[in-house]
Amino acid sequence: MPFALGTDTASSGRVPAGFNHIVGLKPTPGRVSTRGVVPACRSIDCVSILALTVGDAARVLAVIEGDDAYSDFVAGPSRLPARLRVGVPSQTIFHGDAGYGAAYEAASAQLRALGREAVAIDFAPLHAVAEQLYGGPWVAERQVVVEQLLDRHPEALDPTVCTVIAAALTLSATDALRGVYALREAQRDTRSVWERVDLLMVPTAPGHPRFTEVDFAAIARRRLRAI
Repeated sequence: MPFALGTDTASSGRVPAGFNHIVGLKPTPGRVSTRGVVPACRSIDCVSILALTVGDAARVLAVIEGDDAYSDFVAGPSRLPARLRVGVPSQTIFHGDAGYGAAYEAASAQLRALGREAVAIDFAPLHAVAEQLYGGPWVAERQVVVEQLLDRHPEALDPTVCTVIAAALTLSATDALRGVYALREAQRDTRSVWERVDLLMVPTAPGHPRFTEVDFAAIARRRLRAI
């Protein structure tokens, strides 16, 4: 059974898997130990699994799962309802790649054909949580890892990565508290989502960006933060 292990903090396991037509599984934080992993954002880092099938990924997870000293893991229900309520974005956003939107619509149609209920929900509160990873103080966790390298040899880092991480140098303890408050508010706003749905079905990625597009996006975020 071929498989590989990776890491996934902001989708570094799932997106490459999706782009290469394999399965990328990101366990709930704390389900698999991160002992020995070079951290990116230690509080939310995960060991991810890349496999050829969902079944293979599940079997690997059963072997490697175990308590992590950094975070608690609470198992979900052992059985899902017979008629699943699947949350889908009320507005999907794709970045112009031919076929992405059509493929997602086809997957949604297959979901309904299987007898599942597709529930359109507003993903804005979920996006607010995701935005904190790069637009909030959690970028400081990345700076902790490479602090000495960034100070002494910034040229050793990819320029885009360096630009993103360097934003941490402009953050204060006040910013960190504001980020915690924003996360708590987002958690409150998303709690009601799970009263309406059992799971989510979303595109793995909104498109396949070119290197230049990735570089520009990172630099644009940095400039907006400076403003």
